[in-house]
Amino acid sequence: MSRKRKKKHDERAARWGLAGLGFAVLAAPVAIWGFFDEPAGWAAASAGVCLTLGIVCWVVATIVDARAEQVSGWRVIGRTLSAPFRYLYHFMV
Repeated sequence: MSRKRKKKHDERAARWGLAGLGFAVLAAPVAIWGFFDEPAGWAAASAGVCLTLGIVCWVVATIVDARAEQVSGWRVIGRTLSAPFRYLYHFMV
């Protein structure tokens, strides 16, 4: 893979990862709210949607990054299956 093409894939993965981070930031106030009182249903639902979209973005970033590294198909599947757990660990711990 040419250097220019790899850089393009790296930039795409970074954008998807940044989008996942943005969704985690949007869900964070509800998590803080949960420490003090039970959040309202609408707030919990919107936080759940944000976390779901963040996980989807993180999975896409993982796939794009794996394609840039040209790893085997089995490894891409393994990384894709572990991406939601890494997302939750990375942003919630």
